[in-house]
Amino acid sequence: MKHITPLPPPNELKPVTDANLVMVEKFKQEIKHLLKEHHDDYFCRRWLVATNWNMRESIKMLQKHMQWREEYNVDTIMEDFPKSPYSSYLLQHYPINFNHSVTEDGSLVNYEASGRANIGNLLKVPTEYLIQFHIWIMETRELKLRELKEEYGYYPGIVAIVDLLGLSMGNLGGNKGIQLLRQFTQIDAANYPETLRKIYLVNVPGFFKMIWRVVKPLLEQRTLDKFSIGSEFNEELRIIIGPETLPSLYGGECECEGGCMPEKGTFELFEWDG
Repeated sequence: MKHITPLPPPNELKPVTDANLVMVEKFKQEIKHLLKEHHDDYFCRRWLVATNWNMRESIKMLQKHMQWREEYNVDTIMEDFPKSPYSSYLLQHYPINFNHSVTEDGSLVNYEASGRANIGNLLKVPTEYLIQFHIWIMETRELKLRELKEEYGYYPGIVAIVDLLGLSMGNLGGNKGIQLLRQFTQIDAANYPETLRKIYLVNVPGFFKMIWRVVKPLLEQRTLDKFSIGSEFNEELRIIIGPETLPSLYGGECECEGGCMPEKGTFELFEWDG
């Protein structure tokens, strides 16, 4: 029988020491001029964890994040992206489901069928709009996670299933595609720490090793530990996500009308009134 890796606890529920809690309070005082109303103790803790509890580096990292938000107009991206000349095209041609279900303890389950996308065609979109699209995806997830925290009482994080079935060297977009993936990885690591709870890369092609060599050095070990890469995770996903909400494509019982995963574009976006 295949070994089943247990799902780690949500990041906010992982144990911390009394000294860590004191650091959180000190950090809050140091950066209080940067904090907004929705920035709670766990928001502060995320930056400390990202730097292995290095106060000076955490402050520097958060300051850079705030500068980045201003440079890329992140605070208005939920309104700006739909007005982009390429938003409709990107939404119609990149298959991702943000809001299919949650785990029993509240983690947002995302499905992303990167292998179905024609990356080469998507790369014809100017890079600035591809970056805007990626940031919009990340901000959409953040808003949903904030909503789930209100419901569950803690930040539940994301469980992601990224399906690479169909991905080939031909539709990857060559070096430009790999470099853009590198840029997205850097954006996420620098600006969305401790968001991911677990990620499964499924139906992985043999040449993925080349891509992984580019991405892996950009990730901290604590993030790498959240990756499971391979082909056969159906049994594990049934346990972690639950057979009732796991798409039949991955061994579950869920068969949404129109499919749990879009054939091409984005769907199942939630309404946000926060």
